[in-house]
Amino acid sequence: LNVVLTSDPSSIPQSENLVAFPSLNEAIQHCKMKGYEKLFIIGGESLYKSALPLVGFMILTRMKLTAEGDRFFPEIDWSKWKKVKSDERGEFTIEYYERI
Repeated sequence: LNVVLTSDPSSIPQSENLVAFPSLNEAIQHCKMKGYEKLFIIGGESLYKSALPLVGFMILTRMKLTAEGDRFFPEIDWSKWKKVKSDERGEFTIEYYERI
């Protein structure tokens, strides 16, 4: 299921595989009601900031390049996280973290 967060859910054509909600809380409640055990949050910046306090596991992709931009992943208190796996993929690394 793909869940889109938007201030105007009626602008998103909903289907069996796509639903839209105006808030993270409503989206989480919908997924709980449907019995989903895992949710993957894929951005952007404000959504990451809202969701970070709620998550117990993170999968981060670190690109080996420098890119310009004005939006960033939020600062993380790394003392609250433990890296459990790292997977080198050439141009990027996938890191897995559990909340301590």
